[in-house]
Amino acid sequence: MNEPITAYLLNKYLQGDCTPEEEAVVKEWYNSFEADTDHISAISEPQKQAIKDRLRNNIQARIASLNEEPVFETQPQVQKSNVRTLIYTLSGVAAAVIIFFGIYFNKQTAAPDTADNVELVNVTNTTKSIYEQVLSDGSHVWLSPGAQLKFSKKFTGNTREVTMTGESFFEITKNPAKPFIIYSNNMVTKVWGTSFRVRDSKNLSFADVSVVTGKVSVKLVKSNSFGHNNKALNEVMIYPNQQVTYSKKNNELKEKFNIDIKELHIWKKVNISFDNATIESVMPVLNKRFEVNIHTADTKLNAYLLNADFNDLNLPQIMELLKKTLNVSYEVDGTDILLVRN
Repeated sequence: MNEPITAYLLNKYLQGDCTPEEEAVVKEWYNSFEADTDHISAISEPQKQAIKDRLRNNIQARIASLNEEPVFETQPQVQKSNVRTLIYTLSGVAAAVIIFFGIYFNKQTAAPDTADNVELVNVTNTTKSIYEQVLSDGSHVWLSPGAQLKFSKKFTGNTREVTMTGESFFEITKNPAKPFIIYSNNMVTKVWGTSFRVRDSKNLSFADVSVVTGKVSVKLVKSNSFGHNNKALNEVMIYPNQQVTYSKKNNELKEKFNIDIKELHIWKKVNISFDNATIESVMPVLNKRFEVNIHTADTKLNAYLLNADFNDLNLPQIMELLKKTLNVSYEVDGTDILLVRN
């Protein structure tokens, strides 16, 4: 029987993000099916044809989606994952890949359903503000400028898995039966229901996870699964006001306790009301609550009036409501937030 590869590596291949070494691993795994018909022999010809048809339809839909223009250039670009030429062949072996993907990773033999499991949505925040993405399980992810998130349109199986790069804040819907797993450049973060920030990018010399509520386990990416050379480490469990940091130089995880990270204050939920208050008077209140610096150089915007009840909302949610009600936009740079009139 062929040795399985990880779903993460296969999805990475489908996205075109593999290193040459990782691509060679996938191709070797793929080619091994030509001489192995243990599972294929159990599939009837009508089932094989159904798989081919399903795969062809999915690929055509993906290609069509790549040609769609975004409605607004300032909105985060959402597109389907690209499909590599190897999978595009639609040969009998290509159908076998889909069948084995289901056998190894989902332990299912109903081949038509397995094609959906490799359909990924790729969201990149191309704006200068924070973008909120709601997942199929009700979880919320806020992407900082430049961050990227890849996820299934619908979570299936025993886990909820996403991949990301950059900086994002997660508020995960509780589901003890289905842990939520985040794959980033250097770390694997596993949660069941909590809120926390992940920073992990190729451009940074470090990566970290900081917890606001709940608990999170973090470990380094394994070399045999993700193409890294570091040794697999034991999971580190962290709780509210704790952080784990990965140093690329030292190749190790370090825990920090009783942290007070100023940038995380924007994610705390507040209840606050304004009654015919000018924006000029609103900004200092928000600045004090969230320890940020919201400002504007627009005198007309300063005179805008706001009537609002913000209940159990974090700052990015409040800023989104201000955008819609006042017809403004904002740009984030750390704790500095510039309000701009549209």
